[in-house]
Amino acid sequence: MVEKYKVTRQFMNALIEWRDERSLDVASNPDGSYVDGIDMRYFTNAVDTWWLGPTDMVGHNKRLIAIIQWLNGEDVFEIEKPHNFLVRSIEPNNNGELLILELVTEHGLVVPHYGNTAKATAFTSRSNAEEWLVNGYEVVEFDGDSKEVTE
Repeated sequence: MVEKYKVTRQFMNALIEWRDERSLDVASNPDGSYVDGIDMRYFTNAVDTWWLGPTDMVGHNKRLIAIIQWLNGEDVFEIEKPHNFLVRSIEPNNNGELLILELVTEHGLVVPHYGNTAKATAFTSRSNAEEWLVNGYEVVEFDGDSKEVTE
């Protein structure tokens, strides 16, 4: 079984862009496409960063092989569901509930409301969520399946 790598949508978009710019799409050009060293020089930053992510040479080689397998039509990448970040109280209130930030617009202004609302404001980055931190609150990360990330 081929090892599947979990990657971001941004990485896949960059990989597709590189493949198309270098005319390496085996499906549309089966007889005339192969990867050579020059093609690798044209990796986008996202692809290059992913490829060289591991600190060991074996990891580099495995990732390069995965890129070639993908070019050959093998299913080696799994796109991660994006993570979201919420601003939530650290301690529960008197009712035992954790309060969650909801941003609402009132009279043209964005106003924070804290409650046990199902309309919590989800941020796409930790830094965006941190802009709304106040005392007694923390940023909590949730994976694409709405499970809290505790690592």
